[in-house]
Amino acid sequence: MDTDGDGYSNDGDDLPDNPTQYFDLDGDGYGDNRTAGALQSDAFPMNPYQWHDNDGDGYGDNVVCVHYDAHPNDVNAWAADDECDIEDDDGFEFMIPGTKITISAWDLVGVFTGGPIAVWVIFSVVTRDSRCNQFEVRLRDAQSRKEIEDIATEYEKALMLRMIGIHHGLRLERLRSEFDDVFEVRDAISGFIDIEEE
Repeated sequence: MDTDGDGYSNDGDDLPDNPTQYFDLDGDGYGDNRTAGALQSDAFPMNPYQWHDNDGDGYGDNVVCVHYDAHPNDVNAWAADDECDIEDDDGFEFMIPGTKITISAWDLVGVFTGGPIAVWVIFSVVTRDSRCNQFEVRLRDAQSRKEIEDIATEYEKALMLRMIGIHHGLRLERLRSEFDDVFEVRDAISGFIDIEEE
């Protein structure tokens, strides 16, 4: 069925009652056809908040915060009023075609910094137990107090970077203390034996 007779069926016609329009990419109710004689044309086909530009300055006449022209009849003036100032805009934004979703520079900063941070947090949380177990094995296999101190320095850094949890750090510190005591007793016994042999 083609109600307006423009050659586009009602299912494929974004404006089925307007014979001069058939696409409305931004979904604002104004068609993308801007040829002479077209009715209900959209001066901003990628911006659902704007469709008219009476003075032709490139800024829409609708009073909204996205490309708002505070002076719609003056080609030399476009700055928005203080409550919705276009000069406070992010400086960069684009609309995803076929939607009303606008992505600004700050959105992209969030995506490109938030993504890696999320991956790091997920990785560190998922691998905490195995990392703690590796530190435990190394502490148990340590042959000297110096080796224990080096391992303790490593797991303290891992704790600081949140690569192990606080409870892991407490457990490792308890083990370090126990093994340090064992080496202290062993060193004391070894020193006592050396004195008796002399």
